[in-house]
Amino acid sequence: LNEFRFSKITRNDLYHVGELLALLDHRFEISRPQLAEPHVLAALRDKANFRNFKAKPFSMAEFYNRTGHDLAEMLLQCSFRGAGCTARNFTVVSVRAAEMPPNVGAPG
Repeated sequence: LNEFRFSKITRNDLYHVGELLALLDHRFEISRPQLAEPHVLAALRDKANFRNFKAKPFSMAEFYNRTGHDLAEMLLQCSFRGAGCTARNFTVVSVRAAEMPPNVGAPG
């Protein structure tokens, strides 16, 4: 779950990916509530209240973009070879691309 900011996860997100994130079980109930801190459990209970809830369409790409960590918010200071830098100097790299050998797609 550290991949995502819990505070940005909505009830609709939880409905669609709660089990995938191991936050809910197959019955849409909180999975292992004893492991959560009280304030997190309270927020999770609120988000997992699906009574009278009508699910909206869900996009995993939109979910990642909205709930993922924002480097601009996390980067306190940056320098590269003595020059200052910002979050704009970084590029997002997918994990799958990072796991590929460097010559994938290269001729020969």
